[in-house]
Amino acid sequence: MVRQKCSGIRRSYLGYISMKAIDNMDRWHIERNDFKREMEGFAKVFIDKDYPFPLVAKRDVNRSNVSSFHFIDELKKIDLDDTIVNNAIVDFLRAERSTLKILKLHTSMADNLEDFDDTLSEDLSLVKLKHSTIISREKQKELEIISTSKKLYSECLLLNNKKILGIQEIAGYYQKGRIHSIVDRKEFSWLFSENKK
Repeated sequence: MVRQKCSGIRRSYLGYISMKAIDNMDRWHIERNDFKREMEGFAKVFIDKDYPFPLVAKRDVNRSNVSSFHFIDELKKIDLDDTIVNNAIVDFLRAERSTLKILKLHTSMADNLEDFDDTLSEDLSLVKLKHSTIISREKQKELEIISTSKKLYSECLLLNNKKILGIQEIAGYYQKGRIHSIVDRKEFSWLFSENKK
């Protein structure tokens, strides 16, 4: 098992070095610090240390041109007030920037970030299933469906923060932002309907 992991790390080293040569054939250059950081990521299975979570301040996100995101339409469908929608936009943008920072510093974390989103998506579906049984049982009216959708939204945003393998404790905005990202990719909807649960 250890021998296989070592072999995998060696392949990762060679892959990293080869990619640098392919990316710039005219000038093959590897920054020592970048190489060290990447190799620490590939050797993570042998190291008992998590990377720090890259925080993004609210003031560092640009909120212009955000009306085209699908998750904003979803929030408006369940009649959330502007303050909640604006907070969701900020969380979404901060989470996206944090994700990019993680990937820029540690490309080896891509699978862990994907696993985080997958687990979060599964949890959202379970919370929605819990609320959908109430709607199915009572054949609720539209206003009651919106009310239940709001409860679903708040319960999902209050889920305990998950852990990203290899990253120190995440900031609260990150998980909320990733939830909005899942909705934006149309993998989840806040609104209950006959066809989609």
